[in-house]
Amino acid sequence: MASLTFTPLNLSLYRWGGEYSPTTTGPMARGEGEPLPPPTTIAGAVVAYAASRLGKRYPRDDSLEELYEALREALGCDRLRLLGPYVRLRGKGRALLHYYPGGLTLYERGSPRLLRSVGVEAGEAFVERVGVGLSRRSKTVLRGLLYSARMLDPIAAEQRVIAGVMGARRQYEISMDVYGDCRELDAFDMRVLHLGGDSALAKTRVEREAVLVELLEGMAPRSEVYVYTASPILLGYDEADGLLEGRGFGIDDCIVRVPSLSEAARILGDPGAAKAFRAKVMLWHPGVGYERGMPREPYATVMPGSLLRISCGGWDSLKRLLLEGFGAGAGLGFATLVPILSPSA
Repeated sequence: MASLTFTPLNLSLYRWGGEYSPTTTGPMARGEGEPLPPPTTIAGAVVAYAASRLGKRYPRDDSLEELYEALREALGCDRLRLLGPYVRLRGKGRALLHYYPGGLTLYERGSPRLLRSVGVEAGEAFVERVGVGLSRRSKTVLRGLLYSARMLDPIAAEQRVIAGVMGARRQYEISMDVYGDCRELDAFDMRVLHLGGDSALAKTRVEREAVLVELLEGMAPRSEVYVYTASPILLGYDEADGLLEGRGFGIDDCIVRVPSLSEAARILGDPGAAKAFRAKVMLWHPGVGYERGMPREPYATVMPGSLLRISCGGWDSLKRLLLEGFGAGAGLGFATLVPILSPSA
């Protein structure tokens, strides 16, 4: 087990929404930055570096399946599942998980009931920037394309978010756990690559600690668990309808559903938290493809920060579901779920 950690080196745009287009002008041409990039941004950064510097290949089309295969080949993995992303905190079993939109949630393994938003929801780590669009070919200004973007300031994140949680200033580090045997992972240790939009750079480091994988593998056996959605879950429309209508949906011998507000309040010990962490389902594009440079097809998506309940026929089924994920793009890191509390606890 290992993880790949990225330390942002300059203002970084991790765009989850907003469109840049000459036909979309003024306040509508906006990049909505988040404190963490989507899994496709991280996978694309690794694949692009491997293709340009290590002689690996680019994806042959815009599909998530092709991006996964290119990533697996870049890392030299026979099998691969990424989990994350999350903000790494020095200390066993602690992490900051994404809360969409614009927030982070503190998770502490020793205190599974503790879920609280910190720092970023107040905009303390973001800055606003205005720019003009340039032609990719001629590098001249595109007529009418004036845009704004909300960008992460890593220095402010260190001072106001990490220091606020840990009591001391530490680097703002974004990690993805690597679940699988990857022979070429070390080739990405101590590199500088592009991560995100607007020429954002990050320095990489390979860690031998995989916080989320170790957390899941160290769980006590059980057949039911409440989970925090740490990365988007890309679903079909029938599955999303099942969630929204209260029926849930099935995966093998497991059922995934949304807990009621009273159920969530009992588990979290706070009615306010139950409302904050209720499931958020929206139509969302998982990143931009290589071939056309356009957003990929949208999915009905459970967004980060949603609380779900999973019930399975046994511990083996539940553990496999949590480690391997489900839905589209699971191998890339989508459907990363972090256990909160068993219903029987």
